[in-house]
Amino acid sequence: MLKIFVGIEEGDSQCFDIARHIVCFTLFVALSMLLTGCSKEVEYLNPGTEISYSDNSTMTINGKGRTWDLAILPDGKIQPWSPHANHYIGREELEEIVSDQVKTLIIGAGYDGVAHLTPDGVKYVDELKKRGIKVYMQDTPGAVKLFNSLPKEGVLACFHLTC
Repeated sequence: MLKIFVGIEEGDSQCFDIARHIVCFTLFVALSMLLTGCSKEVEYLNPGTEISYSDNSTMTINGKGRTWDLAILPDGKIQPWSPHANHYIGREELEEIVSDQVKTLIIGAGYDGVAHLTPDGVKYVDELKKRGIKVYMQDTPGAVKLFNSLPKEGVLACFHLTC
């Protein structure tokens, strides 16, 4: 099956390299989620807590390091969030977390600000602005500073942690 997927001949060393990278990445993600407390247990931002972003892949919330993209909802709930197309954030990724409670949306676009809105993401953000929602998109270090500086009522923040 892998041979058909990658289009190379059986026994080719590239086939092993691709399979090995897929397996390693899958194991890395699973282990990261286990070690960072990703579980069915619902977690909320502790009142008055500031979040920190120390490097290009780790965010600390409530004293726990996180290495996966996440959203902090207006009620303080912390949940995994990820742009489906890696560095492109579309309407669908935003619609699944925006609720009627949102008055401010903060998008952390990665350590170096590599993530961008897709054309449908831009249209959706424009719709949100027309509804009176303030939208800020910047690199994740800047987005964290902004999040920490604002009162949390009505704030939705989503953070891409790498790149």
